[in-house]
Amino acid sequence: MPSATPILAMLQAWENRKNVRFCMPGHKGRDNLWSEAARFDITELPGTDNLLAPEGCIARSQELTAAAHHAAHAFYGVNGSSGCILAMFSYFRPGDTVLVARDFHRSVENAIRVSGVRPVYIPVRQRAGEMPALPETADILAAMAAHPEAKAVFVTYPNYYGMCLPLAEIARNARKLGMLLLADSAHGAHLPFSPGLPPDAGRAGADLWCVSYHKTLRAMNQTAVTFASSRVDAERLKRAVNCFQTTSPSYPLLASIESARAEMVENGREEIAGLLAHIRSTRAALAADGIAAEETDDPTKLVLLCGAGQSGFALAQRLHERGIEVEGADLRHVLLLASIANTKEDFDRLADAVRETAAVGEPIQPGPEYLLRAEILPENGSGGEWVLLSQAPGRTAAASVFAYPPGVPLWLADQPVREEDIALLASLQKTGYNLIGAEKGIFVRKQGPGR
Repeated sequence: MPSATPILAMLQAWENRKNVRFCMPGHKGRDNLWSEAARFDITELPGTDNLLAPEGCIARSQELTAAAHHAAHAFYGVNGSSGCILAMFSYFRPGDTVLVARDFHRSVENAIRVSGVRPVYIPVRQRAGEMPALPETADILAAMAAHPEAKAVFVTYPNYYGMCLPLAEIARNARKLGMLLLADSAHGAHLPFSPGLPPDAGRAGADLWCVSYHKTLRAMNQTAVTFASSRVDAERLKRAVNCFQTTSPSYPLLASIESARAEMVENGREEIAGLLAHIRSTRAALAADGIAAEETDDPTKLVLLCGAGQSGFALAQRLHERGIEVEGADLRHVLLLASIANTKEDFDRLADAVRETAAVGEPIQPGPEYLLRAEILPENGSGGEWVLLSQAPGRTAAASVFAYPPGVPLWLADQPVREEDIALLASLQKTGYNLIGAEKGIFVRKQGPGR
């Protein structure tokens, strides 16, 4: 049976009426460079429902999407998972303790500051050029035991490279301790729809999580959904979601979430099976030519390991020159994000381009090891100033610095800048990492009078 698409049905019926528009948006649905989308780009009118207080087609659509993701509640968003994460943290009260695994996206730092929760960071050790390490499960469970006052624990699942924590184990412990389990599942929108993938966050026992529909499904950029279990107060969460939601959401974006969900409910199992078959054959073909790929929990993330002194950044550039756009690169890897929209011809072109450009042999050595720091200092309200890297040690950071993608901060605002931090930064810059927040040096807190 086809999966219902109430928003799409409403939009088609509304467009068929050919009403004259003396309302927003200003294009009035008339011809322009994107006329097809403009026809369905409407505002809140009688019969079109309202995302901030849905009762009709949007409410029904969200119910269907919640069921598809093993959730009790779903809230559509058009500000990406960053908007969802702001809402997730703002569900709690200022001063509430939340345990936070330190390998988080930069949006989590912003959400912590905006919400006023008290974070307890769980440190994570990384090494440049190696697959990003997950937090140690034992460290997460130990933090939960040491902080019984915590209202929640936050983790990333799956991470940017498709690696997954044992979320069900963490969920069981969270429930025993009366904590909610929060998950940044931005890269997990596709997980509910195939037995060949890791369990999705809802099935694994998360209580509050977000997915970016646009990352891994056939939905438009910016689309994301906040999900909640029955342990979450839905009205309280809706108020938090609406704090970070535009009052003029795009109906085409909402419809693209619905369309992607319907496609996956109807055909996702078969389509993902075909995708995984293409990935397996591509991996095998490249392996036969001496080109290795890392093992990932989510097989739709194809992570090529570069050889013979070639960096991931160099291989990514050479693939770009041959018409292949990759998701990301690091010192030793190229990350390819595949979805059901990729065809066999796409994979054939990829394999041919990799054979033409990839060096075969021993990979270059990983870069320096470093700790994603976990100390917490009082927020310093003083202004900031740019200083040279050589002048930064001993000062207090006024902003985080992170490699993008994936956007995990190396350090956080109000943490002290150390000699080893600057050495790491210089090493990463030298090897080709794109570091955001270090464009003009280091942004630090002002010192002395008049700061």
